[in-house]
Amino acid sequence: MSGILYTLLGLAASASLHCAVRREISPCTCRQEEFSSPVINQAQTAAATVAASTGGTVNANNNAGNGGSHHVGERIEVMCEKMKSFDQLAEALSGKFTPEQQITLRVAHSNLRDISRHVFKELRMSIIRLELNHDHLGIVDGDVFAGLGRTQYLSLADNEVPSIPRHVLSHLSLLRTLDLSRNRISRIDSDDFKYNPTLQHLAMAGNAISEMTPGSLPPLVKHLHVGRNHLNSLNHTLRDLNQLEWLLINSNELTSLDGELPSSGHNLKMLYAVDNRLTHLPAEFRYLHRLETLFLQHNKIRNLDGTLQKARRLKFLELSYNELQELNADDFIEAEMLEDLELGHNSLKSLGGADGDGNGSSALYPLRSLKCLNLTHNELREFSLASLRGLRELRLLDLSNNRIVRLHRGRLSSENLVEEEGDEIAGGNIQDLRLQHNELRSLDGSLFLGMKELQRLNLSHNALGPTIGQRDLRGLDGLRVLDISHNQLTTLEDTSETWLPSLEELNASHNRLVTLSGRDFRGFPVLCWADVSMNQIRILMPELVANTRCTIHGVPDVLRIYLQDNPVLCDAGLADLTVALEVNHAKVYGVGSDCPTTTTLAPPTAVELTSALPPAPLPPTLLRAAAAAASGSNVSFAATLE
Repeated sequence: MSGILYTLLGLAASASLHCAVRREISPCTCRQEEFSSPVINQAQTAAATVAASTGGTVNANNNAGNGGSHHVGERIEVMCEKMKSFDQLAEALSGKFTPEQQITLRVAHSNLRDISRHVFKELRMSIIRLELNHDHLGIVDGDVFAGLGRTQYLSLADNEVPSIPRHVLSHLSLLRTLDLSRNRISRIDSDDFKYNPTLQHLAMAGNAISEMTPGSLPPLVKHLHVGRNHLNSLNHTLRDLNQLEWLLINSNELTSLDGELPSSGHNLKMLYAVDNRLTHLPAEFRYLHRLETLFLQHNKIRNLDGTLQKARRLKFLELSYNELQELNADDFIEAEMLEDLELGHNSLKSLGGADGDGNGSSALYPLRSLKCLNLTHNELREFSLASLRGLRELRLLDLSNNRIVRLHRGRLSSENLVEEEGDEIAGGNIQDLRLQHNELRSLDGSLFLGMKELQRLNLSHNALGPTIGQRDLRGLDGLRVLDISHNQLTTLEDTSETWLPSLEELNASHNRLVTLSGRDFRGFPVLCWADVSMNQIRILMPELVANTRCTIHGVPDVLRIYLQDNPVLCDAGLADLTVALEVNHAKVYGVGSDCPTTTTLAPPTAVELTSALPPAPLPPTLLRAAAAAASGSNVSFAATLE
């Protein structure tokens, strides 16, 4: 008797345990949460069924207003993986939950080939969300899904379903979301969704769909994904979908969208048409006033033809990897909310009506909210910062991989003086400017004057040289990272004459530098990282770092100088020089190569050169440094003398 009592007590305790540790449903697991949800009104369920059978329309918000009431219920998520059959699933779950518990059931990576011999009624669960993914499902008898009248979400993704399972869907009159992605569906017919008039979210990506019949899609659908299929036409199937907000048609074979978008288009916010064969944009774009995000990269679009002139709410426009050759001055005339414009990998030669000096109307002029402008990999020969006038929110400008020979302000020097004192300086708020891989041979003096917000400047892979002039980098008080690698520079002396008080990283590798003197870092007081590898440096003076003290967030650190593949690494006095540099908190890194055999070198495996050497007399370089210290120079001997 006591044994029976203990058993009953154990069962009661098990029922009250947290869902995740309930052994009765093994090998499945579950978790639960309290939530406030509407009670599904049975009258509305009946109404939805009637409407579905007669072709009527049902309000998508059929639980709102007086049609439903709220209560605090229990929602449970049940997860089952690697089930050997539906028999095993039914054995684990049947009768383990109450009708009041709203269940999300996920069955993945299982073998449910025997599903047609069962029905979900066997589980005696109130399933509101059902996911059957990677379960080897093919043709399924519709009656299997009888009893799922409360299910609002169904995913049969990643299976072998050959067609829209309309007989399955006939039991799901309240379905809101359907995911049939990555199956073997080849077409969509007119009656496929006739039992699901309230369907709002439909995903059929990654199938083999080549045809959609007009009138086949649910009229209230808001989010539609038919990407990664074989569509060469939308066949006017979207014309009546006036509730459509998101449309994903990427990776198909579409050549035109003319006459294919919803007739009103007032609700369309996002279009993802990447990787098709579009040659132009449809005239309907002029009426998509709520469009916010537009992805059109990897197509064959040659021009915009004013189709985006009235895109007043557009915030993101991706047109990379097309065949654009020019922009017209009025292409974005009302697109004042555009924040990100991606035009990389096209064939652009100009940006609108502005001439070489930036006079006239640039296509960029109306874009008052623009923050990111990407023009990489085009065919621009020159660029005027005057074309950025008025773009006060612009933070990133990418002009890399063009053919820019001339970069200029497009203003007379007298007008520059006015700009310095005014609020509007073209490009004055840019933080990241990318000019690498162009054909610049020189910089227009005072080009960057007033660009106090600029933090990163990349001028690598150009033809700058033999020096960067004293005025070329003037005004860059906030610059933190400067890349001038892969140019034709022979000296940094003129560059350092410019005061760059915030510069932390300098990359001058792959140039023709011969000497690093006491003047070369003089204008970089907080420099922490300097890469001068792959040059021809033979002379390195200890005074190089006399006026530099690396500081990171106010904390002193060590300046790291990278000298890989420079002749100076073969110098017999390098060890003494290293000690002298460390006195001023600088450290040299690199390995000498092709050094004469008579020169004493560090082992080839050494990557870092430090002062870890046997005691030696005070080297001549330190004697010179001592003399400099005696004369008042900024040299400390504390580390060495200890």
